[in-house]
This record gives sequence, C-alpha cells and structure tokens, in this order.
Amino acid sequence: MKSDIGAGKPRRRRMADDKEIELQNAARRVVDLLRSALAEPTSQNHEVQVQGEQVEVGNRQPTIQGQQQSALGNRQQAGTRQRQAVQGQQQQRTPGFPSTAGNTVDKNMAGAFPGLFKSGKSYTPPPKRRALRSTPIQFFLLNKCTERTPNSSDEMVLLQAGLGRRTLNIPENADHSQISYILMESYSKMVPLDGAWMLHKAAGGSGQRKLSVLVPEAEGYTGAYLAKALGGKGCLYIMPIQDTLDTSPLPYSSKEFENMPKARCAMCHLSMPVQLLALHAQECEPSSCSDRMDLEPDLDPDLDESPATSNPGNVSSLIFLAEAIETLSGRVDTTTLFNVSVTREDIFERGLGQWRRQKRSSPKNPIRVSFIGESGIDHGALRKEFLTEMMAGVERKFFQGGSTGKTPKYSITDYHKEHFKTAGEIMAVSIVQGGPPPNFFREWCYGYISTGEMDRDSISKEDVTDPELSQLMEEVEIAEPEAMYDLLDRITACGYSGPATWERKEEIIKAIILHSSVRILPMLQQICSGMKLYGLCEMIVQQPHNFRDLFVPGLHQKPDAEFLMGAISPVFSELGSLRRQRESRIINFLQDFIQNIEDEEEEKSCVVEERGTPVKITESDLDDGDSRETESTGEPARDEEEMKEQYKITVGCFLQWLTGQAHVPITSTERERFKILIEFDHDCSVRYGTHTVCFPVVNACSNSITFPTRHLGSYPEFLSIITQAVMSSREFSLP
Repeated sequence: MKSDIGAGKPRRRRMADDKEIELQNAARRVVDLLRSALAEPTSQNHEVQVQGEQVEVGNRQPTIQGQQQSALGNRQQAGTRQRQAVQGQQQQRTPGFPSTAGNTVDKNMAGAFPGLFKSGKSYTPPPKRRALRSTPIQFFLLNKCTERTPNSSDEMVLLQAGLGRRTLNIPENADHSQISYILMESYSKMVPLDGAWMLHKAAGGSGQRKLSVLVPEAEGYTGAYLAKALGGKGCLYIMPIQDTLDTSPLPYSSKEFENMPKARCAMCHLSMPVQLLALHAQECEPSSCSDRMDLEPDLDPDLDESPATSNPGNVSSLIFLAEAIETLSGRVDTTTLFNVSVTREDIFERGLGQWRRQKRSSPKNPIRVSFIGESGIDHGALRKEFLTEMMAGVERKFFQGGSTGKTPKYSITDYHKEHFKTAGEIMAVSIVQGGPPPNFFREWCYGYISTGEMDRDSISKEDVTDPELSQLMEEVEIAEPEAMYDLLDRITACGYSGPATWERKEEIIKAIILHSSVRILPMLQQICSGMKLYGLCEMIVQQPHNFRDLFVPGLHQKPDAEFLMGAISPVFSELGSLRRQRESRIINFLQDFIQNIEDEEEEKSCVVEERGTPVKITESDLDDGDSRETESTGEPARDEEEMKEQYKITVGCFLQWLTGQAHVPITSTERERFKILIEFDHDCSVRYGTHTVCFPVVNACSNSITFPTRHLGSYPEFLSIITQAVMSSREFSLP
C-alpha cells in the first residue's frame, strides 16, 4: 500500500503542474484580448467571445500525454512570454485612450497573476532600422583622353567649362545606372557621352601624375566598389572613351555653378563663383587703370584723349570682348591641324588656294603654317605672319575705300566663286587664333553684319567707295541743265526711274548712294556666312558694341613707340660693368630709332624700290625672319641717307619683323603677356673671326632679338645696320 500511495503522489503533482500551465496560458490569452480590446473597442465583445470559446474547448481536450508535452514547451517559453507580455502591455497604450485605463488593467492583472506580472520589469525598445549610408567621393571630369592629370591652368579652363572637380555623395547600395545618373546631374556635358566613359585613378606623388584605369566589376561601378577602391583618399577622374567634350566657358549663372560660393568683382560688379574670380580679375585689371585716370581728369586739360580711354564704356567693352574671344577660342577643334604650306612669292593667292582645299581638315582646327624651302617651325609666329598677310590681301583685293573705312567690291565673279565667304573665314580665324582684326569696315557695313539690316539714313556720300559711282555723283553735282541728258544712261543704270532733270539732282544723288550700298549686300551676306565659323557671327549679333572696335577703323589701338618700348624686356649684364654700359647705349639707340620712325610716319605703308621701279607695299610685305651675316651675300652696306630716302619703316613694319605680327594684341591678357626679349652678343669676333659687320638675329617664335654690341657703337651705325636688316631679311633660316 505504501508503494501504491507513494507512486500516486508524483502523478497528482504532475497533473497539478499541467493545470497550472494551462491556467497561465489562458491568462495570457485573456491579457492579449484585453489589450486588443483597448486598441479596437468595436470588436472587443466579439473577440472575447471567440477567444473564450477557444479556451473552453482547449480545457476539455487535454490528455495526459498532451499535458506532458505542453508542460515541457511552456516551461521553456515562460520567461520569453512574460517579457513579451510586459512589452506588449506598454506598446498597446495608444494616445487615443487615457493612460489611467491601461494602468488599472496592469494593476488588476498583476494582482490576479503575480507570477506572470512582476513589478520592476524594464522596457526594451525595438531595434532601430539602420540608416542608408553614403560616401562622399571626389570626381574630376576630363574633356578628352589623356595619360596624365591636368595642370593648374588646365584645371581652371575645365572649371570654367563646367567640368573639373566635384564632391558627390554616392550611396553604398548604388548600382552603375544610379551612379551614372548622379554624375550626369552634376555634369550636364556628360549626357552626350551616352555612357562611354570610365573612371581612372592617379598615381602617387605631386604635379602631373599618370592615370590608370579603375577596372569596373561585371555589373559595372557600384557604390561599395568605389568606396573600397578609393579608400577615402584621392580623386576619381572621369575620362571620355572616344568623344572630346566642349571646353567653352559657361555663363556664371549656369546650373554647374549654382552650388559654388559666389563673390562680386569689384571692377565690373559681376557675381561669379569664387573659384573663377582670380582668373576674371586678370581681365578686369585695365578698368583699375581707367578708374585712376578718371580720378584726376583735370590734371592736363589740353591733353587730347585717345579713343581707347575717352569712352567710359570702353573698359567694360574690353572686358566683355576678352571673355567673348576666350569663348570662341574654346570652340577650336583641336583633334587635328589645318596645315597650310606656301611659298613667300605671292603668299595671298597661294594661301587663298590652299585655304579653299580643306580636304582632311578645315579652318575649324588650329592652323599650322610652313613656308616651303624654309626651316622655320610654326610655334605661333609663322601663323601670325601668315594671317597678317592674308588679312592685308583680303583688304587689298576684296575691299575698296580709304582710311576711314572700306566696303566690299562689287564683283559677281568673286561672289560666284564664294571668295567673300573665304574672306569671312579668314577674318574669323584671324580674330580667334592671334591674327590682326579686320578693322577696315565702314560703319554701315558693320551695322548690317551685326543686325542683318541696312540703315539707309546713316549712309552718306562718304560711304560711296566705288570710283565710277563717286565720279558720277561729282558729275551730277556740277552738271548744267543741258548736260544732264548725257548722264541719263548711267543714272538709269543706278536704278533711278524718275525724270533726270537738273531740279532732281538731290534725288539722283540719293539714288546713286543707295545703289552703291544695295548692290554689295550679297557680298556682305557671304562674308557673314564665312564668319559663322566658331559662332563668331552669332556672337557679334549678341554683342554688337563689344566687337565694333575690331571692325571699324580708328577704335582699335595701333602699334606705336610707347607700346613697343613698354613690351621690350632687355637682359642686362652686371650693373656697373663695361658690357652693361654698351647694352644701355644700344637700348637708347633702339628707343630713338622707334620714336623717329613714328614721327616720320605719314601713312601705314612702306615704299621700296624694287628692280628700279617704285612699288607701294603694305606693312605686311615686310616679314620677320632671322637676320644673318651679309658677308656671304657680298652686298655692300648702303649709306644711311640713301636708305632713308628709299625706305620708310613704320612701327608696324618693325613690330612684324620682330614678332610676326603688326598689330597690338586684342585682349588685355594677351597684351600683358606680350614681351620682346632683347639679348646682347659680345663675342661675335670669337665665332666669326675678323669681320666688318654683323646683323641682329631675330627669333620671331620666341619674340626675341640679339644685338651684336661690337658693331653698334654709335647711332649712325645702329641705324644703318637695323635698316638693312629689316628690309633685307625675309626668310626663316638656320643661323
């Protein structure tokens, strides 16, 4: 009996434990129902009823085996459910119900089920979702394929064009398409690439470093891959695979500059990115000089003002003109070269024929000139000389008029051969690539180019440049009444259909003036067609006032003694030495020579005696070159007075002989950089032995000249040698 009774006690204990577990489960269900009822009162009764039925059914079904399994599982989950119950209790307290109701339920449940609801349980908040991370990466958009990183000056050019350096946030989970979208949003000029680009990394070190490709993964570039490859250091260079991006400067209001800090220029009061202000300030420097001049306007009331400083708006015009020319220069296609090879004999006609061929390249590309039979290599001087000759030839062949301005010749033959279009292309290339401007147009002609319309009221008798029509106007003015009939045919040919009587002289003259202008409009239109190169014609229409100085005579500065002496940069020997004294004396001779030819200059042409026949040539017929010893030619030196009678050398002639160009640089930046290096040779006798004369050696490509000090002891010697050198040396040759 003892054994039976002892065996029954553990069984009753297990049954009691199982019932306790069931009660705990039921209590948990009730708690869940109460909490849900607090959140959703409309469905409270229904849910309680359903859950109650489920509890009753569950209480009727248990067996001994099920009780044992339930007890085992519930013991393991008891602690977890207690914590969840407390957490759920706090989470179900919504703002829509008073907090007192929730507290009352908690107290009642804790009193009824002290084992399940214990005080002091802490609330553990749910884990927060991890925020999406982004990595700031520095990119640099290049304009073309290159092997090395750009230098500082190139970086500024790219920055002006909307390329260059940017720091962008790249999400870690970004794929290749998302990265492409982010880059194109920041660099609008990447859109035409259509995905044809790759990223490159720069090698370590300083200066221009070698670039190596960052090989993409199979799915392309991803945010995680870029962050890992860059390692938080350096920059990724975006390089086009095939195309070349446009490097023309963008307006300061462009989208690419909207996130950059802005600053206002103190000279022109333009707002621009701080990164570009230093570069812009270089072009605004002339305005500071103008401001200083305006502060003291009454120092010398008798001093005549020059056209360049008399106009208050001229300074701002120069600033905008420099920016416009820089923009046009950025449109030159540098993928290839426009090669022109000519001889010095008949440069213009031969150059015109070579210009029109345009087989493998065109004037859209940088022009490179070579003179056949000469060893000169074009580093800028040959191009400037060629453009100077071509511009002089265009003016001489296709225009007619005087020093106050010219108009195109009425030539149907040249119009049919599109020679005027070629002339327009030459003008555009000359302006953009360092040649002289075509400042020989009549005012009304430039007005037609800039507006597309002819202002009839602004045309006068002085605008008639055709000799026949000018003579006809003179004959009409002085004609007697009976002589008007003899002029009838010529008057009718001008389009006048009224009575050709003496009383209608004014109407007839107006008809002749209008006829002289209307008949050359097709030639002006063809010139405009040629000046569409680089978009020059469109920019003239947009900024007619800024470009006016380049086309109308009298406004653009001409080379003079002051400009030339300001450009020279002599390399002197040690101060106080004998060589320094000789060098200073030669510089004084040079200054006297330039000032004398400026004083004696009456017109812009030089008259030479060629084969015994006086021939009038322009400044451009005197070319620069390397002067050499004349002992090999055997030509004797000419007397100074004889040379002065036969030759007239202008400042422009001398400037072209030195540098290849006979004009003052167009922009202020070019003027500041324009320098002529002067060196001195004290040892010519060591190299050549005994000799009687040496000539200066000119290197037009580097804008330098070397004077032989041994043969320039006095001003007459200097004048004789320099005059022979200017008039006799033409070709580029090896010294």
